[in-house]
Amino acid sequence: MEKNRLRQNARIRAGAMTNAQSAEDLRARRRPYQLEMWRRAQAAQHTLEFQDQLRSALVATGRCFEDFFDLGPVGTTEFFSRVPTLHVDRELLVYRDKQWTRQVEPNDLNDLWYLVEAVPYCDVVVTEHFWRRGIREQRLDAKYGTIVLSNLNELVRVLPH
Repeated sequence: MEKNRLRQNARIRAGAMTNAQSAEDLRARRRPYQLEMWRRAQAAQHTLEFQDQLRSALVATGRCFEDFFDLGPVGTTEFFSRVPTLHVDRELLVYRDKQWTRQVEPNDLNDLWYLVEAVPYCDVVVTEHFWRRGIREQRLDAKYGTIVLSNLNELVRVLPH
């Protein structure tokens, strides 16, 4: 069992390293573009990723995929801004990728998975300093009414007694 667990952990670490390198490559390609283009690129990725769900929802309302595309780049970006988890995902990815002095960490993807669920739906979130600063700078804490801390000892200050 222990041997299998160690092998599994090694595969997970290798996958995380591969994801971090892919994210570094992507942000290097995006670097010359304005921030709004980054957001539009993320909206395009969400469209691709969720096309089956989008198509089903459109059909249920008597519309087709072309109607969605008629929103244009600005409209599709705004559409995904109204989906809290996707909005937080996009804004934290943009934040992380604009921190040129910090390399993408292998654990960033795990952090993001948890934060995209926690920030819009929890009253209090405790995360590392880097992500707390990003949440605050992107004003996600204000938008979703979330208190964001980077120290567990601070919970005493914000939790009801």
